Amino acid sequence: MMDRDKAFIPAQQIGFMDSIAGPVFKVLGQLLPSASAAYTALTDNQQRWEQLRKEGRRTH
Repeated sequence: MMDRDKAFIPAQQIGFMDSIAGPVFKVLGQLLPSASAAYTALTDNQQRWEQLRKEGRRTH
């Protein structure tokens, strides 16, 4: 189970995007070009989480 006091949210978000959300949205954008903006938004969001991770910010 997740311990909210010990969780490092940026790392968890990045892991979710790398393993689940990223591949799903990439394929969705390939199948439905009109949905490619969602993948672009996801990669922009991931860059922000990467920045927070490098800064060591827990965000809660």
